[in-house]
Amino acid sequence: MNVFLDTSPFNKLDSLVQDSSRQAIDTLLVNGGLDDTTEKVVFVLLGWLLGLLSPLIVDTIRKRIEVSEICTALREELSELRYQLALLVYLIDNHFGKFDRSNLEWFKSAIQSYKGVHEVEIFRSAVEKFLKLSDEQLTTLAADGKAPPEKTLSLKKYSVPLVDAKITSLYSLDPKTLGHLLELKRSISLLNEETDLSRYFYGLLTIGW
Repeated sequence: MNVFLDTSPFNKLDSLVQDSSRQAIDTLLVNGGLDDTTEKVVFVLLGWLLGLLSPLIVDTIRKRIEVSEICTALREELSELRYQLALLVYLIDNHFGKFDRSNLEWFKSAIQSYKGVHEVEIFRSAVEKFLKLSDEQLTTLAADGKAPPEKTLSLKKYSVPLVDAKITSLYSLDPKTLGHLLELKRSISLLNEETDLSRYFYGLLTIGW
């Protein structure tokens, strides 16, 4: 995820400092130097200017550091979410007997980069083993592994707590990246709604509705 921060505060600050420096140099060139009174006034003005700009500089640097740290944590959270959702797709395909080579290739690529604490090695090994089979063997395997109609999957909800908590701190990201994060939040919300509906209707079936 490429992160592009808003550098306009630094550009404005740089322009202001350059203008102030240019004016000071022009004064020196015209007057050939500074008398005591002018020198004192210049130092007072420079001190006032630095005092005025220091909070802006500190705040801008602080925000850049904060966003950088948040983005690092976000990468970890999104990597974890990607892995968990990939496992979900694998389990759903297995449940409905939809094993095929393209799905397995996608699943392998989705889990290869994950190095988190929740890695399930058995899935990686199983996929590599399945990909060595012929298409006919995969079709047979999918049919054999298909769950009976009365058996249901236990679905859980997913969340992105860091995105939810820090979204207001991420408005300095480029619009495209911010848009992706907002779309992710919306997609997770829709997925959880579908999970609630499936649980509701399954509950109706179990009580004989």
